[in-house]
Amino acid sequence: MSVDDRGIQEVQCLNEISLTKREIECLEWIANGKSSWDIGQILGISTDTVNYHVKKTLRKLDVSSRTTAVVKAISLGLIR
Repeated sequence: MSVDDRGIQEVQCLNEISLTKREIECLEWIANGKSSWDIGQILGISTDTVNYHVKKTLRKLDVSSRTTAVVKAISLGLIR
């Protein structure tokens, strides 16, 4: 785990993919079948903010769907 210049914690795997704590939280909730609206309610953030974090995660993982992002994150050991 490292802290970037803005003080945001990031988790890095051997492939140099780093996700913020919030991105990981969103992925974990997606893995549990939650929608963006549900995740927003759970985390106390807007649906747009959830979607922002999810889109960043998709880009970082180089995937095009939420399901594929979860599968890749699990295979890389970023989430359980």
